[in-house]
Amino acid sequence: MPKLLKITTEPEVDVGGRPTVLTPQRRRKFLNLVREGKNIHQACRMVKLITPSDISRFLDEDESFLDEYLNARRIGIEMNSSEMLDLVDRCPANTSAEVQKVKLQIDTRKWLLSKLIPDIYGDKTTYKTADTEQDSSASEELEAIVKKIQDRSKE
Repeated sequence: MPKLLKITTEPEVDVGGRPTVLTPQRRRKFLNLVREGKNIHQACRMVKLITPSDISRFLDEDESFLDEYLNARRIGIEMNSSEMLDLVDRCPANTSAEVQKVKLQIDTRKWLLSKLIPDIYGDKTTYKTADTEQDSSASEELEAIVKKIQDRSKE
């Protein structure tokens, strides 16, 4: 029978081998790294914490840990978004290659943010009116119609 993972509040004691207990110390270290913008793999490696699949099981088993993780993840994502300004400020801009590297780093972060938090960083804009909701593609169609009308009036 497979060994079950358990979550405990007992103090951390290193008994060797791969740990299967998420102690308060490991939990705190893991969540702090996630808040700093590290992903699960990086945080597990840095804390020498079990594997990402074990963390996944802990998230399934402990609702309070899941809530803390989601909060830490959101903060970590915000930290990564603010890092874009630092990249621009620190860009030496001595060569075109350096500028392109920073541009790629920023574009990658923007893309990731648009996928992780689409309601804040997504590309699609939704307009709400009193009785309907229309997305940006509908407004683009309206803009095209207005432009055609303006072009006709110029002729």
